[in-house]
Amino acid sequence: MGPHLLSVLLPVTVGLLLIVLASGSVRKADTVLGGVMPQANDPMVSELLVVGNEAVFSADDGVHGREPWFVDLHGNTSMVQDLAPGPDSSNPRHFRMRGLGDFVFSASTPVSGEELWLGSISSDLCTVELIKDIIPGPMGSEPIVVGSSDALILFYATTLTAGRELWCTNAVSAQQTAMVSDFYAGVQSSLPMSPTVLPDTEGAYVVAYADAVRGCLLFRYDYATGAIRTLVDVEDGAGAMTELGASLIFANSDSAHGWELWHYEKDTGEFGVLLDLEPGTESAGPSQFFTWRERVLFQASTQEYGKELWITDGTAAGTRLLSDINPGPHDSDPYGFVAAGDHVFFRAKDDTCGQELWVTDGTPSGTRRVVDLMPGPGSGDPYNLVAYGQGLYFSADDGATGEELWWARLVDGEWHTEQVADLYPGLEGSEPTNLQFTTGGQGYFLARSPAEGRTVFTFLPGSTEGREKVVPVQMRLETP
Repeated sequence: MGPHLLSVLLPVTVGLLLIVLASGSVRKADTVLGGVMPQANDPMVSELLVVGNEAVFSADDGVHGREPWFVDLHGNTSMVQDLAPGPDSSNPRHFRMRGLGDFVFSASTPVSGEELWLGSISSDLCTVELIKDIIPGPMGSEPIVVGSSDALILFYATTLTAGRELWCTNAVSAQQTAMVSDFYAGVQSSLPMSPTVLPDTEGAYVVAYADAVRGCLLFRYDYATGAIRTLVDVEDGAGAMTELGASLIFANSDSAHGWELWHYEKDTGEFGVLLDLEPGTESAGPSQFFTWRERVLFQASTQEYGKELWITDGTAAGTRLLSDINPGPHDSDPYGFVAAGDHVFFRAKDDTCGQELWVTDGTPSGTRRVVDLMPGPGSGDPYNLVAYGQGLYFSADDGATGEELWWARLVDGEWHTEQVADLYPGLEGSEPTNLQFTTGGQGYFLARSPAEGRTVFTFLPGSTEGREKVVPVQMRLETP
């Protein structure tokens, strides 16, 4: 284990005075380093999204309830708009980038209920506007974004006449926001047990309930024409598809097979079992599909190997067990795949070292544990895996400092890990999540500290200023 990584981490700055414009913009006066509010009232910051070199998030300042906040290019932080005026909360959530450099999110107001909003950032100003009140009045359609392609956003929303269905918007006006299709005609919802929307540049593949007779079908939605084609009949639960060239790879079942590895060929319409990993009606239950370098990594469970790491090139001959990480029929449960340079990181477990960080280069010999962060059979439980260059940032528990932020990098052919900072001294840990990097390479993430509560922190990867520069700064807040 190497020494702690020399990095600078600072809680983001917060405006002393917020001047709210009629459009929902904000100007910021003098600022101080610190969190969103005094620690008598923990802000419990959540829903962080980096947009270019700036960021938006959800927080409660103790006066306005939970509302959208903004971190500008200079690190100054301020509330965007009090969407639910007074101490009530609009509870902004489901932040999602759009291809034009802006973002969408859902929020609830007394006038419109929970609907979809558009946020834009320009010249250190963040503005928000309601895209469409899908159910007019305070009821709300409860939108959840499930996909995007350039300017187009795909989301599920509920109406009184069509139930919960797939919608799309270019986030420009209410007139350009519409239901894709009432796949299950009438007030019933087409939403299957495992919702699947796989967008590309020309359209999207959608698994939806058609009706009680036909069950779940795979559809193709064309952006340019708005046309919807029915492709094949699939089982409810045939979710988590991934694209591999001209193929769709996913789990499906029929009367002769359990849940196995299936494929659909976009060019020819060929559809069927790619490989019966657990022959007969037993299920291998393939899942966690991750496309990487013309191959797909996934997990599957067999009686011989348990739930282990597999790989496919889209052919039966090219589908194989990559590594029996937890030897024999015991599960290693690999998931959370993240590509970084020439490697893919993931979390997996074995009986010797528990659940730890693993890495693969796509070969059996190149699949190995990065570190046993909590030595012995205890688990470091890595999560929040985020690639940076050839390495990886992740959150984990080493058994001594609780859950904190770590960095893994390859040095002379060996993987080295270093703790970025112990933001919450002791065994509890700061529980860092939502790590993202700006266009300029600055890191933002959510974590908690004894002085700041749960708030936004920022750091400069690879800085040489030293851990003593981690500053839990007290703050003052004045509101109009």
